[in-house]
Amino acid sequence: MCIETYIVDYDNSNTCRGGVFLMSTEWRRYRGAYDRFQMQPAKISTTAFVQLYILHMLQGGREMYGHEMIKAMEERFKGSDWRPSPSVVYPVLRTMVEQGWLTYQKEDPMTNSKKYYRMTQAGWEFFQRKKAEYRPKIDSSIELLLRAREDIYGKTPRGH
Repeated sequence: MCIETYIVDYDNSNTCRGGVFLMSTEWRRYRGAYDRFQMQPAKISTTAFVQLYILHMLQGGREMYGHEMIKAMEERFKGSDWRPSPSVVYPVLRTMVEQGWLTYQKEDPMTNSKKYYRMTQAGWEFFQRKKAEYRPKIDSSIELLLRAREDIYGKTPRGH
């Protein structure tokens, strides 16, 4: 049996869009017969993760433009299988502005220049709620993967 990692995301209308979960190749062949909520551990959607990380980067009044955020995430997650995509990051930024969690200021208001994003008070409150909500989910996913790795590959020191 082979275990594969997939990206799955559910938007507000429960439409599958991307997020991280593991699934055996045998199970994957029959996945159409299963309810999508049985795809565990689908704990945090890609969109929710990107929102959380953008808010993390903008803490303390920091301002960043979209490409700068993408490059910062690429650098932070270098060596992992995940890379932030502009086709994910920019729609997330638009949504976050629409929700009132971010504001932006254009470098040059008269042109289509860089937008420097900043977290609002509502964004800070949302960030604090989501940090509290996602912490146990992230910890649970990490623990699940560590146990699976230990079962499959034997005991290895944490961090390796």
